[in-house]
Amino acid sequence: MNKRTFSKLTALLVAVFFGLTACGGSGSESPETVMQKFKDTAKDIKAADFSVTLAMKGVDKEDNIDFDLYGDIKLDRREDVERKADADVKVEGVLNAGGKSLDGRLDFKIRTLGENFYFNLMALEANDPGFENLKPIIEPLKTKWQHLASDFVPESIRELQQKDPETLEREAQLKELFVKTKLFDVIKEYGDESLKGKKVYHYGLRINKDGLKAYTSKAAAINGREMTDAEAEEAALFADSVTNMEMWIGVKDYYLYKGVVTLGSDNPENNVSSEVSLTYLANSYDTDMNIEPPAAFEEFNPITLMMGLQMPVMSDEEGAITDEENDMTEAE
Repeated sequence: MNKRTFSKLTALLVAVFFGLTACGGSGSESPETVMQKFKDTAKDIKAADFSVTLAMKGVDKEDNIDFDLYGDIKLDRREDVERKADADVKVEGVLNAGGKSLDGRLDFKIRTLGENFYFNLMALEANDPGFENLKPIIEPLKTKWQHLASDFVPESIRELQQKDPETLEREAQLKELFVKTKLFDVIKEYGDESLKGKKVYHYGLRINKDGLKAYTSKAAAINGREMTDAEAEEAALFADSVTNMEMWIGVKDYYLYKGVVTLGSDNPENNVSSEVSLTYLANSYDTDMNIEPPAAFEEFNPITLMMGLQMPVMSDEEGAITDEENDMTEAE
């Protein structure tokens, strides 16, 4: 083999090597670079349309639980003052405990716009005999949008929707802490893949316990609470329960398009085990989520529900019942 032929063969092998690397590996960027860009991008997200699936199975001697949760969720935080959310949640499962079995299903919608909270109970079923007593109260609420009286919105929930300058500053500090802290270690590269027509990096990860400990402690300080080393160590033990973690990150935009986390524990000798699996799947980011109040809704006050006297009152948008009409009805 002459020198020229050898040079051509070497160049061909180099080209093939880098071609295979680009197709099967993580392209020209290292996993560390991609993860850092993912965090930089995540902290600036203002709106998201995504779904989550949660599956839980557990056994504790004679007791066991098996349920699934699915949610379609839209969040719009582009206006710090009036935040919006729209969620459709379905829960179904079985619980066997103390020799009794509970089998049920729940399907509900929630919509929030600033301090206004709406909910729609689509389905509620349970095989518990006591549930029959609640049916006369619950049935009138089903498949109708209800506007929750503002007096009954917990203060903690209001704070999530209405942010004062001090809270917004704390949020900004927590975002920066998230970006600067190494919370994940890439332990496997699956290569570049296609997900919903988008090219993505697919990684297997592990939680960095030192990073989680540091983040937990510093986050507590930002929120005005001092955390001891022992408390931070205990919080970091969460990492030991994670049996699998994977992320699919956009090659061009570094958005998280899919995430899978599985937590589990197993003690066969004592017949105790548990497994929780969470799957996140994104549709879009930072686009108009089009979250508006329901076209028709009724005013809902939990006090009347607890008293078993819930009498829906139509909103002004759908021909509201006036106070005078209500008084006449009560007089009759």
